[in-house]
Amino acid sequence: MTLWTGFIACTVLIVYSGMNLSKYGDILAEKTGLSRTWIGVVLMAAVTSLPELITGISSVAVVGVPEIAAGDVFGSCVFNMLILAVLDAISRPMPLYTKAHTGHVLSAGFGILLIGVAAVGLFAQEAMPAIGWIGSTSFLIIAL
Repeated sequence: MTLWTGFIACTVLIVYSGMNLSKYGDILAEKTGLSRTWIGVVLMAAVTSLPELITGISSVAVVGVPEIAAGDVFGSCVFNMLILAVLDAISRPMPLYTKAHTGHVLSAGFGILLIGVAAVGLFAQEAMPAIGWIGSTSFLIIAL
């Protein structure tokens, strides 16, 4: 199997899984009585972040290239915002943001806070103390 064949196979699997995740996430919310916002923010976000987790672990622990892990996570955030903008552009008859539940304001604000903390850690690397081999930025992100 060539590199491109493997890449395309993984892409097809991700698209198929994503379509089913949305459907089953909605069913799960309906059957359990949990809000769709909660299902999206917690369960769907955790499941769809597994590729970033695996990429991060392999890039840091196996290959020794932490730049790949940071770029993957930050790039994923940027790309996800682009996805929302594109979905808003094709959403009819009104903007996507007017149809989404206001509970997403909390998750959006929390996301901004965490990205801000990580950005400060990147910009002020030399000034940020570490506890052993773990940066104080990571402790703060985990605590939040």
